[in-house]
Amino acid sequence: MRNLNLKDITLVDFFAQVENLRWDASINMENPPRSRIIPKDIFSFSLLPITNELDQSGVTGSFSSSGIRSVIVAARMDFEPSEAGQKLSPRRKLYTETYFTDPDTARFISGVRSFTGSNFPLSAMNVNTQVLSHVSLMKAVRASIAEPLLTSPPLVDDRYYMGAAADLNPIYLARALADEVIARKPTEFNNFFEAPGIEAVFGFDPNQVSRKVSEAGVDRWIDVPEGTYPSLSPDAQLNIWGAIHSFNPARIVKFASLVPDTYEGYLEVFDAQYATAYKGAYTAGSSHHP
Repeated sequence: MRNLNLKDITLVDFFAQVENLRWDASINMENPPRSRIIPKDIFSFSLLPITNELDQSGVTGSFSSSGIRSVIVAARMDFEPSEAGQKLSPRRKLYTETYFTDPDTARFISGVRSFTGSNFPLSAMNVNTQVLSHVSLMKAVRASIAEPLLTSPPLVDDRYYMGAAADLNPIYLARALADEVIARKPTEFNNFFEAPGIEAVFGFDPNQVSRKVSEAGVDRWIDVPEGTYPSLSPDAQLNIWGAIHSFNPARIVKFASLVPDTYEGYLEVFDAQYATAYKGAYTAGSSHHP
């Protein structure tokens, strides 16, 4: 992350992209939808340019079938780049929830349904899922972090992938693997960018998904108050000198990285995140009533 640079765009450019997503969201969220639209800039615009590979990444090797297992979630894009910006049939499913894992774990989750696809049949999500056990850990991570406006979708086995926002609370997957399911309580998404971004891409309201997950319940919740997590997300900051220097008032605000400059800085952030979650953890008396 320290080697990545935010794209030099103005806040005006960013707001224009947000408005494009909000317009696409208004089409995809009609009930019932009269058509399905793919955001036209989903392949071309990203605030944080990353190549198809995670260059100089410490994420190496393959998924392990021993010790602590891992499953990484992403969404296969079931359309071609040439279809971006076009209006398609509302019945067409555009994304398949995908689980990257090791071969041994893969056999336990073959056939798991997508929570979002199952509970939101008017969305662009398939009910069926895909399991891949031959993909490297690095490529799985790259697929999972792809996000509208932030990072572009990468290619894996000649198919494009969008990130884990397709199912941020994969409780069907967790129940297929474990006798006890522990999860962070679902959070609310803001209606400025976060919710419209997911609605424009996947065709479901993430806040409705959060409520459905809460209703479905798990065995133990981790309850973390809103706004308490230290963040590594890009931040908009005043850029008065840059605006004067460029003679461009639109550059009065510039996106800045909150990524620490040192490894020790990373440790401080993630230790703080862990401590926040640990303090908020509590035992549920039942799957529905904490």
